[in-house]
Amino acid sequence: MTATYTWDALNPSEARDLFRAFPHPWWIAGGWALDLHFGRETRHHEDLDLSILRGDEVALAEMLPGWDICIAEAGELIPWRGDRPVEMPYHQFWVRRARGGAWTFEVLLEDHDGAGTWHWRRDARVALPVGHFGRVDPQGIPYVAPEIALLYKASRNNANRHQIEKNDADFASAAPSLSADARRWLRAALATAHPGHPWLNRV
Repeated sequence: MTATYTWDALNPSEARDLFRAFPHPWWIAGGWALDLHFGRETRHHEDLDLSILRGDEVALAEMLPGWDICIAEAGELIPWRGDRPVEMPYHQFWVRRARGGAWTFEVLLEDHDGAGTWHWRRDARVALPVGHFGRVDPQGIPYVAPEIALLYKASRNNANRHQIEKNDADFASAAPSLSADARRWLRAALATAHPGHPWLNRV
């Protein structure tokens, strides 16, 4: 079915409360991850992205009986029963409380080797231990580490001018706050996946 874009997104605190029953790692992703890193909301967020490890999506469906969970792919929403893991290259779900309602959050599947190493789905050469993938804010909300959130925002592929400008603004705000280790990791990741990227001279 064709995607509809009405959202009534959870905020990070509501997601934390909902995911208390989830038995696997999860993290707030996207722009909200950067705001949790900052400790304040820096801009309006229309939706909420969450990351979980690939293979844990069935547990997500079991935690949300009766919810409508659809695979999102190329502008289409594919109904998903939740009884078995999805196959690659599918990596994205939209989730809402009931069919026909507003969407409440998006789920992104993070690739890993099953032995504790995360691999970036856009370029598997970029990797790090799963334990370094995220952080936790003072309110107990897990979020994607800022250097990884920025790496996702670095892609220019299929991005419109507004999206690129928003991502550039997020980079300008967040890059100065990165630790030396985070800067080195992001610089190496950009050089591997996006050689010649305009952020390389600024990180």
